[in-house]
Amino acid sequence: MDNSHSALDRAQPPAETRPGVLVRPRAERGVETERWLLSGLAGAGRDRARMEWQELTVTLLPLGRHFAVVRIPGAMVRAAAASHDRPTVNVRLAECLRGPVIHDPGFDRYYALVLPGSGQVRTAPGMGYLGDGAYLGVPRTDHTELDQESLASYWAVPITRPHGLCSLAAVCEFALLGHVTADGDDLP
Repeated sequence: MDNSHSALDRAQPPAETRPGVLVRPRAERGVETERWLLSGLAGAGRDRARMEWQELTVTLLPLGRHFAVVRIPGAMVRAAAASHDRPTVNVRLAECLRGPVIHDPGFDRYYALVLPGSGQVRTAPGMGYLGDGAYLGVPRTDHTELDQESLASYWAVPITRPHGLCSLAAVCEFALLGHVTADGDDLP
């Protein structure tokens, strides 16, 4: 049964922070964002994905309709961030990319969400653009911390709203900086 509509029905109304500026409560934005992430799936697929998010915190979603990703090796990200400290790396990602980023600690890869077909991707070894025909393990929107036991993917930079994606140019610039400054032994 799809409970997302009832959650929205119970949601608090937007708050007016200053004249003419409305801000929706975080829970409502989370429901909208989850609905947007799942909108590329048929009804049964959405139900399966919600179940997997509940039980596993990660579900497999198709890329190419609403978003694509640029895969960046962890060594490049840490080199571009000039740090091996995970919280510091995540802050640098947020500052430089200004959009959502998933970290897969099991394979030490980062996935920056970008608009599908948003342009030419300048790649370095280990980088890649994934769009139409590809799938990605996407964490539940509130899964924003590393779980040392499961090493499941989590949001290094949380997704906060539908369509609020990274700029492809910023992602490529950040990753290429990491490629240039990384110790060659750390790169793929």
